[in-house]
Amino acid sequence: MYHCKIATTAQEFEEIARLNYETFVEEIPQHPPNHERKLVDKFHEDNTYIVIYKQATLIGMLAFRDKRPFSIDGKIGEVETYLPEHLCTKMCEVRLLAIRAQYRRGRVFLRLAQALYAYVLGQGYSACVISGITTQKGLYRQIGFEQFAERVGTAGAMYIPMVLTNERGQQFYEQFQQKNLIFFPGPVQQMKPLQYTHISHRSATFEELKARVYEKLCTLADAENVALLQGSGTLANDVMLQQLVNQYGQTKGLICVNGEFGERLVKQAQALQLQFDVYEEPLGTPFQKELLQQQLQQAAWCVVVHGETSSGMCNELAPFIEWRQKTGRTLAVDCISTFGALPFSLKGVDIATATSGKALGALAGMNFIFYKQAKPGGARYSDLTQYAERTPFTLPAYLLHNVWTALEAYPQRYTLLEERLQTLLTLPLQWLTAAPYATAVSFYTSANFVRDARLNGFELHADSDYLQRLQMAQMSVIQPQFEADIRAFSEWLHVYPSNPS
Repeated sequence: MYHCKIATTAQEFEEIARLNYETFVEEIPQHPPNHERKLVDKFHEDNTYIVIYKQATLIGMLAFRDKRPFSIDGKIGEVETYLPEHLCTKMCEVRLLAIRAQYRRGRVFLRLAQALYAYVLGQGYSACVISGITTQKGLYRQIGFEQFAERVGTAGAMYIPMVLTNERGQQFYEQFQQKNLIFFPGPVQQMKPLQYTHISHRSATFEELKARVYEKLCTLADAENVALLQGSGTLANDVMLQQLVNQYGQTKGLICVNGEFGERLVKQAQALQLQFDVYEEPLGTPFQKELLQQQLQQAAWCVVVHGETSSGMCNELAPFIEWRQKTGRTLAVDCISTFGALPFSLKGVDIATATSGKALGALAGMNFIFYKQAKPGGARYSDLTQYAERTPFTLPAYLLHNVWTALEAYPQRYTLLEERLQTLLTLPLQWLTAAPYATAVSFYTSANFVRDARLNGFELHADSDYLQRLQMAQMSVIQPQFEADIRAFSEWLHVYPSNPS
């Protein structure tokens, strides 16, 4: 198995120095020989090295550097003299492309090229320059590099200044990359073409489809009513909070927070000028029953996130539902990442939100608001009473049909997701919580591990600010090709030469 990573260990840097010597002293006479048979690059401290392994053996490398002056600047002068201005906004130089002689075959070079594209695109470089060996000009051109200046050098070591633009890097990456293996908690990859693109939301066909979706959603949620809105989960939560404004005005409630998405609810509620207290626990920490009961005593309403995506922890609804049943007060729940991930009932909840583009497996762009009663008020689009008996605003039929197709997989999909989750948890990663759910499973890791995964075609969820701040990444089991993708990821993890954390 060939795989790439960012070099980080002393052993890797030792092997890089030896491969550097073999290539640029013994094979290409750029430097004088030495008895150690090691060559440390003059820009070593600034370099980021991508190395390629066959199983546990390091067989090749290349180095990136974005600190000026570049090595190529010393050969031809500043590269900006030769390149268009738009390519010079954020450049890097790739050097020291070397593969051990016995491994110089197409498959190895392809894997290194794929890693090159992934790194250049991931870092947002506008262009990447290289001093290409004249004898390998055709090879460089095959992976997207183009000559931009006359060749330079001395006899036995002639070079061609070449550039790979971000645009060409994207084109060649898509051409050479088999496919990325996706573990995002949304959006969900769609495997079938869209249908119903020509159907009006005022037609009888649309209303019949909507009725089926409505019934299935209410059955799965054990809810009385559902409103279907086009938009994000954030919009759904705005509508839910607007209902609390309509019903309670300035009467104080409670928002329970133990993660990023609870904090977002607080900000949304503040924007709507709701009055409330906050009961907060650290990320990934369950709400304490006695403290929760104390906080709820004076609250006219309560809002809580069911599945806190930032930690991958599912908060128990039972204590909140018990409080509602005893007091007759209002309970609002954000179920955006749990709906479709596991079976649960909203019978004891007054209003709850969900969305199409998470565990349900449909396209992102439609949200569901489950409710018992609606009170008018607020902007027209966020006035829940507008949706009681009709479709008041444009709702794309293709999106509705896509949701129906996803709903047809239930309730069997619950079992599938649980089986997938148990498979995921067998991996040797440092999971944040012992009882996660299918949509997002968090684990502690390093930025290097996430980058290494991406270099090998594995897309983990790690770009959100809160995940980077906490040095965490997430994997989800909701994507359609999970079984094949997790096998490939497990194989790569088995040969990965560093601790993932």
